Amino acid sequence: MTSRRPVLLLCLSVAALLCASTLAPAFGAPQAVSAASLAKKVSKALKTAKRADKNAKRALARAGTPGPAGAPGAAGLPGPPGPAGPKGATGERSPVGGAASSTSNPIPWTTTELTVRSFTLPAGKYVFNATAFGHNTDDNSDQSFGCRIVAGGVNIGQNTALILGPQTGGIDHASSRGSYALTTGTTLAASTEVALRCTASSADGLYQGVGLSAVRIG
Repeated sequence: MTSRRPVLLLCLSVAALLCASTLAPAFGAPQAVSAASLAKKVSKALKTAKRADKNAKRALARAGTPGPAGAPGAAGLPGPPGPAGPKGATGERSPVGGAASSTSNPIPWTTTELTVRSFTLPAGKYVFNATAFGHNTDDNSDQSFGCRIVAGGVNIGQNTALILGPQTGGIDHASSRGSYALTTGTTLAASTEVALRCTASSADGLYQGVGLSAVRIG
């Protein structure tokens, strides 16, 4: 479209000049002068049109070739913080609970198994701790005692019996006293009675303190 514009202007110029040359004599201008002037102007107009056409072609050639890619722009500023997310669901509550039973009142030894502490627990997973402090009151012989933890009639923990020295001549010696400790764990499938049961080798002795505790862990 751009290359046609100089040609159109040239045609219009030539037409105008021809009209002027035709009308010039009518207004009293010499015909020779009018023709010379017309030729000069036509030559000038042709040069101008050629120059414009050349410039137009050069501009079109340049416009058709893309330039090199520009350098990357600088990083933009950080955006504002997003809205807070929804509140999470409440987590499952950890299992808690347990039981404990103890006494410092003396309990006489027996040669048959004796339940010294007990309680009932709901279903769950537990860790148990038991203690028993014994005193051998026999004046002449060593005696022993031992305990176990029973859940629903099933033995779940037991240690080797503790041997205590005699109480010679009625005098209380350190060797005639001792403590027994036991730790174990189990899972109860249903509500169950748990008991601490102890047995001695003689009736000459006392349990001067016993205790049983349970801590639920699951």
